[in-house]
Amino acid sequence: MRTDISIIYSRVQELPERERVILIEYYGLEGDALTLKQIASRHNITREQARALKARAEWRIRRRINATKFYESRAQTRLLH
Repeated sequence: MRTDISIIYSRVQELPERERVILIEYYGLEGDALTLKQIASRHNITREQARALKARAEWRIRRRINATKFYESRAQTRLLH
């Protein structure tokens, strides 16, 4: 089974480009981590827009990971019966 980090990183790669880039920059996945203010300035958006995009991207990742866990548990339950 893959580690949690690799699962999260693969989910980040599935995000829409703008959300993906903001998460990568915010968490420093491919370099130094940036603040929301720095990200907003870099992308010519407000800090609040950057925060909202980050929150939406995190929500999408959580939803996809939870769905994967749900379907895996259903598959295991079916194997046991």
